[in-house]
Amino acid sequence: MKKEIWMGCWLVAALALCAADPVVSVTSMTQDADTRAVTISYTLANTPAVVTLDIQTNAVVDGVETWASIGGAHIQNFDPDSVVFKKVAADGDYTIVWHPDRSWPDNIVADGGARAVVTAWAMDDTPDYMAVPLLASYGGETEYYPDETYLPQGILGNVRYRTSMLVMRRIHARNVPWTMGTVMEPGRNASKEFPHTAMLTNDYYIGVFPITQTQWSLVGANYPYGNTFTNEGARAMRPMNHISRGNCRYNSKGDWPNPPGGSTFLGKLRSLTKLDFDLPTEGEWEFACRAGGAIHDGCWNDGSGILVTTDAEDANLNRLGRNKYNGGLNNSDVLVDEDGATAIVGSYAPNAWGLYDMHGNVWEWCLDWHSTDISAYGGLICTNCTLSSTEFSLRGGCGATALFNNRVSGRSSSPSNTSNPWYGVRVVCRAGLK
Repeated sequence: MKKEIWMGCWLVAALALCAADPVVSVTSMTQDADTRAVTISYTLANTPAVVTLDIQTNAVVDGVETWASIGGAHIQNFDPDSVVFKKVAADGDYTIVWHPDRSWPDNIVADGGARAVVTAWAMDDTPDYMAVPLLASYGGETEYYPDETYLPQGILGNVRYRTSMLVMRRIHARNVPWTMGTVMEPGRNASKEFPHTAMLTNDYYIGVFPITQTQWSLVGANYPYGNTFTNEGARAMRPMNHISRGNCRYNSKGDWPNPPGGSTFLGKLRSLTKLDFDLPTEGEWEFACRAGGAIHDGCWNDGSGILVTTDAEDANLNRLGRNKYNGGLNNSDVLVDEDGATAIVGSYAPNAWGLYDMHGNVWEWCLDWHSTDISAYGGLICTNCTLSSTEFSLRGGCGATALFNNRVSGRSSSPSNTSNPWYGVRVVCRAGLK
């Protein structure tokens, strides 16, 4: 193969918002003529910080010369000791070694035609994607990426993201007013889904997928007796199911705001990752499913309309989630070898924020005690609900249920010690976010 040399890597980039924020300066950017490896050196101050990298080249936009990113999918393949896309705890000088011949081959850039932009993110303003390893062999470091395109091999192309890592999407929700509940969704329960203005007090990360059976096992939580849909070839990326809320976060001293019990899935996940994982509140779940205010009332979570007014098949929902045992976007991705089975997570289209399986597949446990009047607490955690101290909320519907239960605003509840073949979980993380 012809050797391509990427010429003229030279620019120094520094990004900082104010004196208290982390400050980064690129001190050099060079390329080895033989190996084509690009070495970027930078200095970092005011740590801790998350460091990310963008590579930009000359471009012309609307007749104006400017810089344009080559795209996250091409900014991959680094030496293992490169300090990038991770948290950096100490001030100092660091190096990134990138191999463009592996992720951006057959490209030649003229001298002075490329630059490295290294960004230092404050710990209360971290990037939009977080990939958390569940195996010590991955180095134990959480990875951070500015957008989905940076995820190595792609979110569906890398099997680790549905087996041995957790991919989390940051939801920018702090102090954003939005409408929770519905007046338009067919099949709505008017008394339980009353529309009202809600506003969350924090940004948060939420799982791009529900927790899979392999992820649950790697964390070391007890595998619930009676778990179903676990045939060979299916178990690895199917959602964890047949779990109670108690399996997720029970604590002998009580429930929230106490931390999850140490023997529960969330307790073990916190111990393994040193991050404050938890269940989403109903408000966090619905805001993420609805993609904030972008998805209007009367729509599924990608913005497509609810097509039917009776409990019949809906082509738009069939694109988005497992419901009433339908197929997926690609039948090879959906397990149909068992009647009544769940589907591999990610078999259907994501919502407008890149979140999968929020319509159907498995009901997802929430943090809240269940309240009939959801408008009473504006999307925040319901701590004084009157239904029962052991009845907790579930969201999203499931693969066996009537499609009306799979709506954005659809709600259900169950005692905390109740498990069901269609009960699962999706986690959130609020650690370090303000």
